Amino acid sequence: MENIFTIVIPTYNRQNIIGNAIECIKEQTYSNWELIIVDDGSTDNTEDVVKRYLNEDGRIKYIKQINMGPDSARNTGLQFALGDLIYFMDSDDVCFPNFLEKCFSEFEKDSSVGAVYCQTGLYRDGEIIQARNDVLEGNIYREALIQGYVTSPSFLTMRTETVRAIDGWKTDVGICGDDDICFRLANVTKFKLIDEVLGVFTVSGDDHFSFNKKKSADGWWKLWNKYENDVIKYCGKQVIFRHYYEVFHRYYDANDYDGMLNCMNKIRGLGEKIVFDGYEQKILKAVRRIIQALLDDGKENDDICIYPFGKIGKLTKIVLNHEFHIQEKYIFDRNSSQPYVISASKIKEKYHNNLIVIISSINKEIFYELRSEISAVFNSDNVYDIVREYV
Repeated sequence: MENIFTIVIPTYNRQNIIGNAIECIKEQTYSNWELIIVDDGSTDNTEDVVKRYLNEDGRIKYIKQINMGPDSARNTGLQFALGDLIYFMDSDDVCFPNFLEKCFSEFEKDSSVGAVYCQTGLYRDGEIIQARNDVLEGNIYREALIQGYVTSPSFLTMRTETVRAIDGWKTDVGICGDDDICFRLANVTKFKLIDEVLGVFTVSGDDHFSFNKKKSADGWWKLWNKYENDVIKYCGKQVIFRHYYEVFHRYYDANDYDGMLNCMNKIRGLGEKIVFDGYEQKILKAVRRIIQALLDDGKENDDICIYPFGKIGKLTKIVLNHEFHIQEKYIFDRNSSQPYVISASKIKEKYHNNLIVIISSINKEIFYELRSEISAVFNSDNVYDIVREYV
């Protein structure tokens, strides 16, 4: 319908904040809107809260579906949207009263513009600040791929026909659906930036996706696998190397061995090397020197046992496995919140050779106690503390 702005709010168990989101829309200076709230299978009192608004304002609609995730809920809203413009608002974010009006004005000025967004706001010390300085507008597909993002859906409005033409929201990139739809829009239409803060991004609770490092890393891994060919085509290999390297460090922060190795193999398969800086580089250089010396001395790969501690140990494990093809007979790990020392005799039960390489980030006293025990049990002085002795 002409000049109607459809707002879609996906929500799940947000009984305490969904009312705030509804009030944000009711306060808009642009009044020709419809609001579709898609309840993604809430088990709390979200439905009761929303129904109170249904009786007050006929522009508000409520749809409840089985739990299928936020992108599916957005697509449900898209399916029932009547407006020729659409805005997908997260239920925990805030838009200012003049947001829809200013976005509508930009669409009216230029019919070739398919997406309008504004600067991102954040709360800090009780004040609203600009989170970053966005600059992309026009035909931005290449620049968006280089930058790696455009904006959050809570600050982005679109022409409904354009969103439908690209088949709406996709679920093949995990939590990176926001970036995916921005990339696909940028590939087919022009963006317009309103250079002022017209909304505020919030994070409500530890269940927010951004707090889950593993899900975040998985999402970015899927996203760049999806756009790898286009990034190489329009931006060059160095850009995709940089994106995969960033994903590598996301897996590093998530303590995910397999994810780190996948990124390393991906980068090297594309003809590049992982490059480490500063402290990490010194450690890896020391590890390579020690392992190479052992191999030059006639030792076999299977004569080496890795005992990693902390993130440095995990990083080194990946490098050793990839560069030296060391098949780990027994890998020990330590939960940093519950430090402990595994008995050397227990190590020997599973590993019978006499060479031990220790990658250590534990405290000095524990390390020397552990090294003394290992040396005695294995009758070997080939015990190395990379962090304390070689960096």
